[in-house]
Amino acid sequence: MNYAQRNYCLAEMDAYSDPDAFVSDLSLSSIWNDPEESAEIPDERIAALARLWEVVHCSMRELLAPMTPTQASRRFCIPVRTLEDWYAGRRACPVYVRLLLAESLDHAADL
Repeated sequence: MNYAQRNYCLAEMDAYSDPDAFVSDLSLSSIWNDPEESAEIPDERIAALARLWEVVHCSMRELLAPMTPTQASRRFCIPVRTLEDWYAGRRACPVYVRLLLAESLDHAADL
């Protein structure tokens, strides 16, 4: 998935409440430039779309496991209070930060 495809998928994500529908619809999108006669969707595409959904929708506790807010603060230079708010769900972590954290932790190398 290139950056333009990822950004398109992120923009479309708000229209979905079901991860399976998101993956199904977006895997068939014209953004992939698949040949007309192509009937098979690559497994890597399905896995990348599912992982993108997971990163955007998982809790910060799940994303940064097994780190505590203090440990994550030291590692990523994010204020501990901000991380505590994200962990507790008092504030939402911006999607771009989630993606950067996931990539940094190698949870989303294919995103």
